[in-house]
Amino acid sequence: MLAAAQVRQEVATRMAAVALTAGRVFEGRYHPATEAELPCWFVALDAEDLAPQAITQPGMSEHRLRLRVDGYATGLDTLETTLDTLQAQALTSLHATPTPYPVHCIAVRRDVNDGEGLDGRTGRVTLLLEASYLTEEGAPETLIV
Repeated sequence: MLAAAQVRQEVATRMAAVALTAGRVFEGRYHPATEAELPCWFVALDAEDLAPQAITQPGMSEHRLRLRVDGYATGLDTLETTLDTLQAQALTSLHATPTPYPVHCIAVRRDVNDGEGLDGRTGRVTLLLEASYLTEEGAPETLIV
């Protein structure tokens, strides 16, 4: 499995510990979620920068991987509170134990919309994460920690 996918899987595993979403985490599909699946998380790879380490570690590539972790919820009067809880529980779960490689939350975004056909409004809290790790240049599935 590609090293970036291994990182995504690790983040998804940590998001499964968020009590409010009760293990509803999707890393293989992205959208849509049914109302019955809310609240839930979607974990996706966003971008990846690579830099060869020709001098310090010949044959290695340093990766800076950005992931997008979207938490969705629905509600009428409590939506903002639910999004607050999702964010807090996600950050707590992400950092509950040390990761094998550095993972940091670099930004948080939110949006709310009044969707038709749903009982109330839907909202999303997005955590933008960044992970750093090494791979062998010819073996992108070998994650070096």
